[in-house]
Amino acid sequence: MIMAPVVQVLPPGENKTQKIAVGDLSGVVQCFCIKKGEVTAVALGRGQKQRDKIFLAAGNTVRGLTKKGKEFFRFASGLTEAIAHLRVADSHIWAGCSYVHNHFIEGADKGLFMAPDKITATESGCADIVLGLFCSGCADIVLGREDGSLEVWDIDRQGQPQLAVASQLSESITSVDGGYITSPASPDIIVHTFTGKVIAFASHPGALAIAAAAEQRALHAMGSMGRPPPQQDLVAALNARIAKENAELAELRAKVVKERERYAANQTASLGAAQAVVDVRHRLTLQPQDGCFVLYVEAAVSLFALALQSTVPLTLLDLPGNVAILSRSPPDTAAGNATLATYRCQESTNRLSIKFTAREGNPGRVTAYTIPALPPKTCSIIEVQLPPLCMHQMVSSIPGAAADAAAEEQQAAAGAANAPLLRKLAQSRPCSEMVLQGQAAFMCESVTTLAILHDSLLAAATAAKERELQVQEGGDSSFLAPEYRRMLSGKGGTAAQGGDDTAADQQQQQQQQGSGPRGGSAASSSQADEQLDAAVEAFKQLFRDYSRFASGGQSAGVKQALPGLEKLLRGEDQQGGKGAGLADVFSYMTAARSFAASAMPAYQPESSGHIAPHGGRLVDLMVREKDYKRALVDSCHHKQECSDRNACDVELLTVGGFSPLEGFLNKEAYEHVVEHMRLPGSNLLMGLPVVMDTNSEAIREGQRVLLTYKGQDLAVMEVESKWLPNKALETKACYGTTSLEHPGTLMVATERGKYYLGGKIFGLDLPQRVFPCATPAHVRADLPTDTDVVAFQCRNPVHRAHYELFTRALHAPNVRPGAVCLVHPTCGPTQDDDIPGIVRYHTYEVLKREIGNPNIRWAYLPYSMHMAGPREAIQHMIIRKNYGCTHFIVGRDMAGSKSSLSGEDFYGMYDAQEFAIKHAPELGMQAVPSLDVVYTEEAGYVTAAEAKAQGLHVKKLSGTKFRQMLRGGEDIPEWFAFKSVVGVLREHAQHKSG
Repeated sequence: MIMAPVVQVLPPGENKTQKIAVGDLSGVVQCFCIKKGEVTAVALGRGQKQRDKIFLAAGNTVRGLTKKGKEFFRFASGLTEAIAHLRVADSHIWAGCSYVHNHFIEGADKGLFMAPDKITATESGCADIVLGLFCSGCADIVLGREDGSLEVWDIDRQGQPQLAVASQLSESITSVDGGYITSPASPDIIVHTFTGKVIAFASHPGALAIAAAAEQRALHAMGSMGRPPPQQDLVAALNARIAKENAELAELRAKVVKERERYAANQTASLGAAQAVVDVRHRLTLQPQDGCFVLYVEAAVSLFALALQSTVPLTLLDLPGNVAILSRSPPDTAAGNATLATYRCQESTNRLSIKFTAREGNPGRVTAYTIPALPPKTCSIIEVQLPPLCMHQMVSSIPGAAADAAAEEQQAAAGAANAPLLRKLAQSRPCSEMVLQGQAAFMCESVTTLAILHDSLLAAATAAKERELQVQEGGDSSFLAPEYRRMLSGKGGTAAQGGDDTAADQQQQQQQQGSGPRGGSAASSSQADEQLDAAVEAFKQLFRDYSRFASGGQSAGVKQALPGLEKLLRGEDQQGGKGAGLADVFSYMTAARSFAASAMPAYQPESSGHIAPHGGRLVDLMVREKDYKRALVDSCHHKQECSDRNACDVELLTVGGFSPLEGFLNKEAYEHVVEHMRLPGSNLLMGLPVVMDTNSEAIREGQRVLLTYKGQDLAVMEVESKWLPNKALETKACYGTTSLEHPGTLMVATERGKYYLGGKIFGLDLPQRVFPCATPAHVRADLPTDTDVVAFQCRNPVHRAHYELFTRALHAPNVRPGAVCLVHPTCGPTQDDDIPGIVRYHTYEVLKREIGNPNIRWAYLPYSMHMAGPREAIQHMIIRKNYGCTHFIVGRDMAGSKSSLSGEDFYGMYDAQEFAIKHAPELGMQAVPSLDVVYTEEAGYVTAAEAKAQGLHVKKLSGTKFRQMLRGGEDIPEWFAFKSVVGVLREHAQHKSG
């Protein structure tokens, strides 16, 4: 948000230093002591004789002041809004308000511009930027933002802007200016913040030193002239000033004691609450790309807490940079409180951002109660209205639908009445307006946007009372597909015969969709059947489009899945004629979507008959010459002990599991992967950044570091980059949250060191483990050539349901006959409550001997889980591709995690599957969505959809009950777990409890 320019620097005086004029919210202009009304804008005169005159706006009045504070000019503009932008040049005055910009010449109104949206600056700027253009040796452009960031840009010889300096303040910047303030030797940048601070940034690092040297030379010259340096006079003046300040401080303390005594004496039961004296400002913005709102709140003092109340349900989201603890309370819908939450702020927090989503199309009110940390802790109330916006977008474009509004006003009046409504919709979905004589037509590809506009127009007309508004809805539907026209008309025939649909048919369609007026008589049985037919047909068409989109344009296999989908929609196989639930339909669609993937191009094998590694080459960083190893170790400047996670990353880098990486990511690559999930230059996918962390202050760029682990020398690292990472940004981008309730975020925040290191590594040895981890080259050599290899990732012991899952995956529609499955569990660090890696390794070994299936291959992966959901699914696919796998089984909620406090899931059940399917073609792999298999008494293991459709009895055994039975020595049913696996787990449980 562009703030009013309330700080200006006056021209140099006799001593070549300049003074600052500052206006604040309390109506004070520093240096001029103006205390009349709220100062909304300050500007220097631009006329030939106005360079040392300052002009300020207080409301709609413009005043002129001299440097001594004497008022010489006053002009009442007569504007209905407060002046926010002011420019004065001779007899010309340009005054800008929120939506109107006026030009006055000699006090007469000579021009008017009414903007369609809020004016943020009269020269240039953005929605949250304060812009300063400087000269006289200062930087060309200085940008101050509402988030507290300050940027200095220079213009190079080619006329292109170049970022010169960047700094971050703890509060928002309201104004910037420049001049000679701290020293006449070099210009400074002056920044005015929300809490009233004025900060000077020296434009030259040696400016203060130059000024100090000049002062010393002056003192020395005075001494050589026979005049003693005035040190004694300076000391005496300082002591007098200190004594004066101490006296004022004592007087203030006495006043405080007196007021406290008076307050205690007058305190009664009927005493009212103290008035809030804390300045709090706020701004509600819409982020269309995320479909969410952000409420920015900033106070002039530190905040203790913020209570949030909403009349509509809100989903509160994490936002990087927030330093507050969120607590949710149960909603009280009876009292109109659909959302109740509290943000407990940390010390010295005066700015808070609240990100949330609301149900689209529902208007509401959000109220925030801010409580300062300093007494009196009086509450300030912030209230914002949520407009009823459409938050979804169209996948395919169709000719625009239209809604016409006819009113008994002229063209200008219609435009003025509709402007607030269009402003609400402008950021959500594109909507154009055409105003005619007494009519206004609105066109948009989103019918939801038009429905919201329809309801808003009716509400505005009802509130105005004097307006008579008629709304006509309709239009040519001949461009629609037959099934959509049939749904619009509500008729069961074939395609509609073209022309315009009647208003009655459209009203019926609106009642079905819930986007138009409510009411109407109940449909007959025949009409209900026709409506069901139309809905089924539309749903089937949606599935066709969705499958084609999700599989990269391929639609093969969809036709075979449509009959089963229609049966579920119609409930033909259900007992009692009841239809399937939405969860069953979605589960069926997810499983059937793999049919579309069967027509995708097969992977591209390399000359060995296996899939090519990520990037085309399998990296091998192991140094095998002993003399070279010794020389590398001797060349190291520092030694760094690896954590368990570090050791896993070093091993995977060394053997090529992270191909094409040849070391830990440098700063540029790290930031690119965090933000874009891709490596810079090659643009190859990389799900998560691979970094080495350290707390060492001694390590420098260009040095070598010996990486050790439990007495072993693992690798030598050449430090290319060392930087202080933005961990909040990393966790938000990679894990989707900054909450410490997420184990991955907690790991980054508490386990990783202060700095990150990036650079190439030279492998010396692999960590000695109790379980062998075959390298990608060894696994590839053991796999059959020209054969599909389906990878199964797990971090827990394999039970019967898992076995059914990965053996059935070998017969998926997109897997060729003769395929093998590589069971590739991670044996590195995972979550704290997971079974230890050595115990998991023993369960896999005994199970491998028990089943003896030649189509099942086994290998172990030294990888540390991040529980990063969708992005970690991509990381697993890249690693398995390097190990020679062509397919990857993506489980429901893969790499997912729950909140350590509330137990809520951080990711959706199918987020990882959808993300993997989306990116699989680019990796040259194919994703195999895991089936939801259950055990039934009648048919053994079947899919959950089959069990429900056939009415089978499903048997369940919870993980908690399973662990209790293990510790108690009870028999574990064989349909749930393998005997060999149960034996290992029972021994571990008894040993742990004993």
